[in-house]
Amino acid sequence: MVKTKIIEVKKIGEGTYGKVYKVNYENSKEESAIKRNFKDINTLGIGCLKELNMLATLKNHPLIVDLKKIAYDNPFDNIAVTPIKKDKNYDEDIEEDGIYFIMEYLPYSGRHFFSNKELCNAEVGKILTCQLLLAMEYLHALQITHRDIKPENILISYDKFKNPVLKIADFGMSQILSDSYPSTPGVVTCWYRAPEICFEYTKYGQSSDMWSIGCVIFEIFGSSNFIRIKDDKNASILNEIIKKYPNNIDINFSKKYIDSKIIKKNLNIEKKSFVKQMNISKEIKKELLNSNKNALDDLDDLISCLIHFEFDKRKKASELLSHPFIKELRKYIKIFREKYKPNPDVLPIVKIIKCKERYWMSNIAIDIYNNRKQLDWYKNKVLFHSIEIFDRYLFWALELEPKKNIKFTKEDNNHGYLLTKYQTVKMFYNCLYFVHKYHSTMNNPYRWENFIPEKLFEESDYENYISFEKIIINKVVKDYKIIGYSLLEVSVMYEKLSKNKISYLLEKYLKIEEWEDGSIRALYRHLMEIEE
Repeated sequence: MVKTKIIEVKKIGEGTYGKVYKVNYENSKEESAIKRNFKDINTLGIGCLKELNMLATLKNHPLIVDLKKIAYDNPFDNIAVTPIKKDKNYDEDIEEDGIYFIMEYLPYSGRHFFSNKELCNAEVGKILTCQLLLAMEYLHALQITHRDIKPENILISYDKFKNPVLKIADFGMSQILSDSYPSTPGVVTCWYRAPEICFEYTKYGQSSDMWSIGCVIFEIFGSSNFIRIKDDKNASILNEIIKKYPNNIDINFSKKYIDSKIIKKNLNIEKKSFVKQMNISKEIKKELLNSNKNALDDLDDLISCLIHFEFDKRKKASELLSHPFIKELRKYIKIFREKYKPNPDVLPIVKIIKCKERYWMSNIAIDIYNNRKQLDWYKNKVLFHSIEIFDRYLFWALELEPKKNIKFTKEDNNHGYLLTKYQTVKMFYNCLYFVHKYHSTMNNPYRWENFIPEKLFEESDYENYISFEKIIINKVVKDYKIIGYSLLEVSVMYEKLSKNKISYLLEKYLKIEEWEDGSIRALYRHLMEIEE
């Protein structure tokens, strides 16, 4: 296969952990966007595992930016880009990640598109609103929370019929959430940050995305932001939200979560409705009212359902797709949902292989769980996902490619077919570090030498880990889908697990010797003795 040469590179965006370039190819009209990823200098291996996983999981959905492929080598050929060490916009503790995302190119970001009312008129605004809600319905059905919805992370192009198409991008902050563990504090860009994140409620989830969606729709039709503040401190953001919020806040809710001083400070401020705050242009108002005499009231109600101070009263995307503001798009919504089902069956098939390596891994996992209070990095989700990764590795090595991997002809007390007992310990710590990095969204992951027990550390670990990581990404997992649903995520479908039940589930999970051709949900039902 002949490599297509890149002949033009233009930077179109950048953030803390990456730059995005538009590229053109020789003898081709094709355009791509290439994301050059960066990471913390202390991170061993790849730092952008989460975004890679999410883009792979959501691939082929028309409202999610498409990841075409990844590259480990510099894809820019002989075209120079500024080395990270010479870029004054980045600290010394940031370095190249060594992996590039080659993605589809979309010409507009929401930040530029929404403010151009020649492009974003009332009709287009309704289509984009509908597409935003459809995209969030799909994400939330998968238990994925984006956690950084803002205009810059919304990309727009046109289809072959010249209709606008919106796509969600930048999944670096996203998470598959369960009730079994808290969310990361302090995510979401400040203008779009929900109040519960500001008052540090750790169990926030999909409803926080819906607040951000409300703030985006505010900008799609208006010519201002719901809040605009330079200070990124949560207290300042919360104060600004309460100052602008036009509706009453439930007294019991405010007593439970908010400092009374902030409420009192904003009591006597005259409040405007959302629509009045939006500074909607005369042209947009006229277009809206021509299509529906109640359009402005409907728009205000839609935004009130989203920018609702009490997170448990915010409407879901699936509910708002039947809102009267977008009633003329009901047929479009129905056809779209039929083609891209909002409840896709993506739960993986699980295979557990009976072998010495699995038995040794189980003992290590139990020991880690029993000593979890002494491990600063420990989280239940890290342990459960690491077990799942280890099982997938065993299946690949023993069942899919045994000729390349089997090293011993029989098992004994110190050798499995693949690994020695000591090598199994090191392999499981590779899995643990891999998953630890994946879940380190806001906090930089531990250095390898501070993660692995001192008695196990060897200089050769660095090279061995990087080789392990490439095997997992390129061979063991399918299409870069690194982390899926563990038993913890599946548990949410049935109940909220107590600490004792999590311990029970882990014990049963590690004691099971074999499991074939059943989904993770079926395995959960089997372990917890739940009938169909």
